[in-house]
Amino acid sequence: MDVAHLRHALGEVAAGGLIALDDLASDGGPSLREVLADPDAEVPGGALEAAELRSALLAAMRGLPERERHVVTLYYFEAMTLAQIGDVLGVTESRVSQIHAKAVLSLRNRLTRTIHSV
Repeated sequence: MDVAHLRHALGEVAAGGLIALDDLASDGGPSLREVLADPDAEVPGGALEAAELRSALLAAMRGLPERERHVVTLYYFEAMTLAQIGDVLGVTESRVSQIHAKAVLSLRNRLTRTIHSV
């Protein structure tokens, strides 16, 4: 990654803001809701695509630093608020928001690279 691209990425992280995980696959791929849906209800071939995307998401999650992975897990899978996560981690809600934004940006970049390399 060159310096200009890194600065741009850090600028996006600094801007903060929350992004739904559904937006991660918004490049025409299935939404997270569709990926996590019952594979038996999917059309043939759709279950395979969903399984591949689920696998890519898990691999991308494993690549996150522990704190970012923890924030994403608590927010999306434990349905905790940013304030509650801040209490668990011992940081402010604002800091949790920053960590979340950085994690989502990293996941989006990893998934985009994975999807476009297929």
